[in-house]
Amino acid sequence: MTEMKSAKRLTHSCSRAQDLDDDDLQEEIEELQLKLRVTEAHRDDLLSVNSAKMEEIVGLEAVIDREKQYRQELNGKIRHANHMLQISEENLESANNRIDIHLKAIESAKANNNKLRDKLYDTENRLNDEMNKLEVSERSERALMKTRIQTNPLASLISL
Repeated sequence: MTEMKSAKRLTHSCSRAQDLDDDDLQEEIEELQLKLRVTEAHRDDLLSVNSAKMEEIVGLEAVIDREKQYRQELNGKIRHANHMLQISEENLESANNRIDIHLKAIESAKANNNKLRDKLYDTENRLNDEMNKLEVSERSERALMKTRIQTNPLASLISL
């Protein structure tokens, strides 16, 4: 396609060249050479910009590769941290369950201790009541003995 355009331009230039005289032809050549130099300079500028852009692209690709690697490493660390968090949560739940079990055992032991303490107090009160009754009974017996001795001195010898 480009060759056809160049051929047409050349044919067009040749037909115009026949129409022009030598001075005009020289002027036309110089003008075309100037356009060619400008076009080549523009092409060189574009090539250098293109080359710089290609170097920039290569640098950016390296940065992207490093970022991808960093992201993969970071994702691995995040997965590991999530796994460790899950294990910690499971351990915490297990510890909380054990604490609940121990608290229930402590509450049960407290209730049993309270029952035993109440039974002990009841037993102590009954024993105190029985001791008081025995003391009263003993005092009564002594008083009875005193009265017997006072009324019948021989009865005291018989009871001994």
